[in-house]
Amino acid sequence: MRAIIQMPKYMLMRVVNGGEYSLNPDYRGVFSPEKLYDAENMMPGGYIFNSSISAGRWYNPYLQYQGLPAFTNGIIYPSQDLVDSYESGDPRFKATIFTKTDSISGYNNNKPVAFPANAGYANKKVIWPFSYWNQSNFSFQNVNPMFLRYADIVLINAEASNELGSQADVLKYLEQIRFRARGGMTFQASVTAGLNAGKGILPEITATSKKELRLAIWKERRVELALEFNRWFDLFRYNKVAAADGSDGTGYTEALLKNTYGRTNFNFAKFSRFPIPSTYITSSNGILEQNKSW
Repeated sequence: MRAIIQMPKYMLMRVVNGGEYSLNPDYRGVFSPEKLYDAENMMPGGYIFNSSISAGRWYNPYLQYQGLPAFTNGIIYPSQDLVDSYESGDPRFKATIFTKTDSISGYNNNKPVAFPANAGYANKKVIWPFSYWNQSNFSFQNVNPMFLRYADIVLINAEASNELGSQADVLKYLEQIRFRARGGMTFQASVTAGLNAGKGILPEITATSKKELRLAIWKERRVELALEFNRWFDLFRYNKVAAADGSDGTGYTEALLKNTYGRTNFNFAKFSRFPIPSTYITSSNGILEQNKSW
């Protein structure tokens, strides 16, 4: 196990020490349509509106599903459980979660945007001021979803360091992420600045045990990388490491999805794998076999 982790750790350190990538001091700014090639954006996946295209979509389907339901057919909304996972005063909440009381600068006299009854939140990482709307159309916005950003690398490095027993490095990497999230200040500086009613925001992680730090890293990943297509795959990775009761490496994901998220019909054996298309199975002349639960 240790050898399996050491090689990725070596590659991670090449990225960290390479100097090509870094954390943008402004967390919200990372997702701006103007930052497609930001130093934190390692694998851009952005969409730029082009009205000269004679056929096909002018809008990005990603925005249609992730955007505001008032303007799109959006069906993917932040869960209440995600909303509740933010620590008090964490600036990343306002940079990530659009609520029913929020407005869009320059749109509808800055009045709150209407939500359907079944939605209370939206993905703010794809919601920008009216001045960004091409042809005054929400669906024609440029969007900046990333396939990989440097903060993910820092947190992967923290996780690898923890499994290799380098807990001091874990604390260093976690603090890099939380320092940026505070707006480039230490926890004590946030207290002195009177943030969160003088209580400060995002205290430094001080855990020392591998198990405690593992959970701290997972929580930090959920908040830092919220709505960036990491959570589902993280949950399946975690299933190999921590059980629901902490006793072994099985059952974690299934118990979480059933008991916490209400997915009572979730079957880990089935949904942890994709079905193999029948045409592939047929053309393989018996070499490929369908995943058993499918």
